[in-house]
Amino acid sequence: MNEKDIDNLIKKAMEDEGKLPEGLSMRLEQYIDNLENNNKRQTSIGRMWLWAGGIAASLLLGLALIQFDGNDRQEVMIADTYTNPQDAAATAERALCFISTKLNKGLDKANSADRQIKRINDIFNSINDTKNKQQ
Repeated sequence: MNEKDIDNLIKKAMEDEGKLPEGLSMRLEQYIDNLENNNKRQTSIGRMWLWAGGIAASLLLGLALIQFDGNDRQEVMIADTYTNPQDAAATAERALCFISTKLNKGLDKANSADRQIKRINDIFNSINDTKNKQQ
């Protein structure tokens, strides 16, 4: 039953002053059920395609990573930059001291900001306490 038939039946029912033709309610229920079932099928098919597409994309990504990782790998030997171990240790110590100095400057700024935030929180808490006591 198509929409035109349903419209005709509804018009006929309106003309008959509210009397529904025989079987109209059953036909309408069947039509609504059919629409609902078609919608469910379309939704499940869409989900299936999304699921299959996700699997296909994952497989392609995995194959690409295997291809990239496996084929063009050449072992490169890194040459030592220092022949004397004491020079290497001294350079590493200077680098670590430099990093430590920069890190400490950042930590000092963070600690200073933390102290200021605590002072501001204390001021707000004391203001809230006095307001609560007044109420």
